[in-house]
Amino acid sequence: SLQTLEGMLKHTKINTSEYDLGDFTDITEADFHIEKPSGEDLEYSPASTLEGQVVALADEIAQRAHDLDDALLSGEFPLDEFKKYMKLNRNTAVRRLFDSTLENLEKLSLNGYRPINETRLIASHITRDFTNYFIDKAIKGSTTKIGNHDPKEPITTTLIELTPRAKKFNDYLDKLINSRVVINNHEVARFDGNAEAIVAGLFKAYYDNPRLLRSGTKRAIYNRIRMKTANVIDFETGSSDAVLAEIKMMTRYDLESKKEYTLADIKSIKKAFSLEGMDSFADDKLKNKKDDDPIDMTPSEKEALDGILKEYLEKRRILVRGICDYIAGMTDSYAMSEYERIVLNSAKG
Repeated sequence: SLQTLEGMLKHTKINTSEYDLGDFTDITEADFHIEKPSGEDLEYSPASTLEGQVVALADEIAQRAHDLDDALLSGEFPLDEFKKYMKLNRNTAVRRLFDSTLENLEKLSLNGYRPINETRLIASHITRDFTNYFIDKAIKGSTTKIGNHDPKEPITTTLIELTPRAKKFNDYLDKLINSRVVINNHEVARFDGNAEAIVAGLFKAYYDNPRLLRSGTKRAIYNRIRMKTANVIDFETGSSDAVLAEIKMMTRYDLESKKEYTLADIKSIKKAFSLEGMDSFADDKLKNKKDDDPIDMTPSEKEALDGILKEYLEKRRILVRGICDYIAGMTDSYAMSEYERIVLNSAKG
């Protein structure tokens, strides 16, 4: 849906004025009362659904936890130094929380618990407790905002957010961690680089060959395409030739409308799409033509071919959204195992 696409676009602090949802769907933003950025901040606007805003804030909290964990584990932010900064923090609730975390760790030590990696144990407890703090403050801050919003009106402002004091602490923690150059640390950068390579590798593999997707995802893509057109090929049960021709049209063919069509264009489209009622494209008319030769056609014939390309462009969008949705739902371990199974093993073969 458009709301899902909008939520994906706005789940991080990117310049939304540089993007148009029309790049990803033929439904307009006005159809769903999605308004462009306005007011003082013309570059950033919140999602127009509560679900989209929840995802955006959840991503912010997860990113803070990820950065904090990296900072402590990598040694870029020594624990003793981090403790000093927490003691200096003006947020009383945060200071009490941090003291409680250290007390619980001390109890574990007194009870004879000996961790394999003490730094990892400390980092995990601090990250967990701070994450719970942000979640609690997100619920409190959002409850107030939602209660003041008229449910009959479209959502044009941020309703899902931290309480003011928690927001200040989040900004403080963000600046504190980044000041230690955590994001430039070699070990952290290496892990982030690996993650990017895995996601990119999986997307390319699934896009080049959608048959590698799990059965449920292929079925969902089939059903979504079927809602748009009767011209749909089942990647699981369709004939091998039909599936290969369909994949080629959806993923590799230039789907921009053309001023003129060549013989190669006609061959590709005829192979993937039944041109019923278009006798002028019979094989005898195409004889003695080279692949790059333009084919004469009437305005109605060109309009029909333009319509086919538009249909396949929508199919491509559905495929890409299905792949993104599938990858986004993977756990880290599953993504790595899929990458090894599909990408690495393919390269070895």
